[in-house]
Amino acid sequence: MDDCPLSQGAKKAILIVFALKFMDCLSQMKKFLSPVATLISAVVVGSFLLVGGVVFAERSETITEPSSFLGSYLAGRYASSKHDTIEAAMYMRRALDYEPANRHILEQTFLLELMAGHWAQATNLANKLIAIDPSHPFARLFRGVGEFKDKRYDHSQAHFTAGNEGPLGALIGRIAQAWIYSDNGKYDQAMTLLREKSDTDWVRDYQQYHRALIADVNGKVPDAEREFARLYRKYHQMVRLVGSYAQFLARNDKKKAALKILGQHFSKSRFKHPDLEKLEAEIKANASIRSHVTNSNEGLAEIFFSLGDRRAENGGVDDGLIFLQISRFLRKDFSAADYALGSLLYRAKKYDRAMVFLGNVKETVPLWLDSQILRAQSLSSNGDTKAAISMLEAIYDKVGAASKAEEDGAEEADKKSEEPQYYTVKEGDTLWTVAQSAYGDGTRYKDLFMLNPELGDDAAKIFPGQKLLITKSVAQLKGSLSPEALVEESLRPGRDIDLFNALGKLYLDEKNYRAAADNYTKAINAIGRPRPVDWFYFYGRGISYERLKEWPKAEKDFKQALKLSPNRPDVLNYLGYSWVDQKLNLNAAMKLIRRAVKLKPNSGYYVDSLGWAHYQLGHYKEAVTYLEKAVSLQPDDPVINDHLGDAYWRIGRKLEAKFQWKHVLGLEPEKDLLEKLKNKMEFGLSDRQQAKAVIEKKTID
Repeated sequence: MDDCPLSQGAKKAILIVFALKFMDCLSQMKKFLSPVATLISAVVVGSFLLVGGVVFAERSETITEPSSFLGSYLAGRYASSKHDTIEAAMYMRRALDYEPANRHILEQTFLLELMAGHWAQATNLANKLIAIDPSHPFARLFRGVGEFKDKRYDHSQAHFTAGNEGPLGALIGRIAQAWIYSDNGKYDQAMTLLREKSDTDWVRDYQQYHRALIADVNGKVPDAEREFARLYRKYHQMVRLVGSYAQFLARNDKKKAALKILGQHFSKSRFKHPDLEKLEAEIKANASIRSHVTNSNEGLAEIFFSLGDRRAENGGVDDGLIFLQISRFLRKDFSAADYALGSLLYRAKKYDRAMVFLGNVKETVPLWLDSQILRAQSLSSNGDTKAAISMLEAIYDKVGAASKAEEDGAEEADKKSEEPQYYTVKEGDTLWTVAQSAYGDGTRYKDLFMLNPELGDDAAKIFPGQKLLITKSVAQLKGSLSPEALVEESLRPGRDIDLFNALGKLYLDEKNYRAAADNYTKAINAIGRPRPVDWFYFYGRGISYERLKEWPKAEKDFKQALKLSPNRPDVLNYLGYSWVDQKLNLNAAMKLIRRAVKLKPNSGYYVDSLGWAHYQLGHYKEAVTYLEKAVSLQPDDPVINDHLGDAYWRIGRKLEAKFQWKHVLGLEPEKDLLEKLKNKMEFGLSDRQQAKAVIEKKTID
C-alpha cells in the first residue's frame, strides 16, 4: 500500500472498515463456530480495531468514545451502516472537527444531518459543500428548499438550477419552479412547465399529479378534474392519489362521484385505509373537506413525501429518510410523514427512533391508532412486550371508558327527563358539525340519520332553523337499530378490531395464550360475517388454542382460516404439522405440508414439517434428507435441530444424533424440550419409542 496516494489514516481506515465487515460476518457465523475459533477470530479483529483507538461496548455493537479522527470516522461509518443516524451524525461531526477540509467527511456528515433532521447543521454544511463544489446536487437541493420555504424564490430558483442533475434533480427543480409560478399568480407558466416532455414514465406521472394539485389550488376546476381523472385511471389503487381526487370532487359539489371512486378503491383493497375511511364518513356527513395540498409549501412537501414514501416501501432506507425528513422540514405537523418515517425505521429495526416519529402523529388524525399499534410493536420488538400490552390496553380502556361515560350520561338524562332533545340547525351547519356539537364526535353523524328518518340518506337536506332530534333513551335508540348497525356503531368503524388483533399478537409473543385467544375472539365477534382477509384472526386464535392444548378448538379455527384463504402456507403448515405431531390424518397432513413447501420452498419450518411427517411414517432416510435441508435453511431453531438428531438416531448415526442434541442446548430450547434432550443424550431413543413411532406404512400420493 506504500504506493497508494492515500494518507496513513485513510489506509488504516480501509483496513479497519474491512475488519468491521469481518466482524459483522463473524456475528452471523458465531453459532456455527467452536468457542476457540470464535475467540481467535475476535482477537484478530480486535487487534485491527485497536489501531484506530476504537472501543466497543461489551454488550452492544454500538461504537463508543472514539478519541481520534480515525476512531470517530469508523464509529460514524459503523453507526451509519446500522441506520443509527443520530449517533452516526455525532461521530462524523467529531471526525470533521479533526479534518474540516475533507470533502468526503463533509458530504457524509451533511447527509447524516439531513437523515437526523438537524436542519441548522445541515444548512451550515450545505453552504460549505457549495463553496467547495458549486453544483453539488444534494447541497443545492436542500438550500433551494430552505429558500423556498422562506419564500425567497429568486435564491431558491438559483439553487435548484445550479444543482439540476439527473432526472430526479430536474423533476424536483421543475416542480418547485411550478409552485413558485403558482404562488406568484402565473398559473399558465406553471402548467406549461409541468407539461415538458420526459422519457421517464414516473417523471411524467409526478408532473401530472402536480398539475392537478396546482390547478386545484388555483380554482381551475376543469383542468384539475381532467388531470386527476387521467391519473386515477392509471393508478386507482394509490391511496394518496385517490384521497386527493376524492377531496377535490367532494369540495366541488360532486360528492356522489367522490364516494364512487372511494367505493371502487375499497372494493379492490384488503383493508380500508384510515384516511380514506374518514374521508368517506366526512363526505357522507356533508362535512367541510380539506385538500392534502392548499399552498406552495405543502405542494413542494408533497413531492418529497411521495418520493420518500416510495423509496421507503422499496427498501431504500437512507433515501427514504432524507426525502421524508425534508417533507417534514417544509410542512409542520405532517403526521403522514411522521407515520411513514416511523414505519420505515420499524422495518429497519430502529425501534427507539421509530417510536419518536410515531409519537408525533396527532391524535386527531385517522392514522393515530395505527401509529400507536406500531409503537406498541416497536416496544415489544425492543424486548418490552409487557409495556406494549399495557399501552394498548390503556388505549382500549380509554375508548371503552369514553363510550361507557357517554352511555351513562344518556341514561342519566333519560332518568331526569323523558322529553326528547333537539338541536336547531344554524347557518353553515352540516351533519358533521351538528354531531360534533351534540355528541363531541363528528363521526356520529350516522346517529342523526337514524333519529331523523326524514333526512333519508341525503345530508344536504338540513337547513337553518330545522330541528333535529339528537337524543333518545338508550333502550329506544338500540331498539331502532338493526344488529348490523349496532355492531358498526359499537366498533366506531372497526378500529377496535385492530386493537384486538394487535393485542392478540402481543399476548402470543408473551406466551399468555389465554389472553391471546380472548382478544382474537373479540376480533372475530366484531367482524360479523368473515371475509377472506379475516383468516388471520382464526389462525391466531388457533395457535393460542393449540398452545393451550385445546386441540378441537384449534383444529376448527385452522380449518376456518383455510376456508377463508386456502393458499396460506403458514396455516397449511401449522395444521399439517399439528396433525403429524399427534399422528393424526397423516396422508391429509402430508398433502397440506407439501402445498406449503411448494408455495414457500425456502422456509426451513415448512421443510422441517415435511421431514417430520416422513419421520412419523417411519421413512427415516427421507426424513433425514428433508431435515438436513431444514437445518440449513433455519440453523438456529432448536426444534428443527432436535428433529434432525432424532432422525440420525433412527438410521444408526447415533454419534451425530448425540452431537445434534447437544448442539440444541445452546439454542435456548423451551423447558419441555430441554427435559427431553437431557434424557435422550443419556439414554438415546429406546426401541420401545421407535416401535411406537413407526406406524403402519401407507402410500402417500
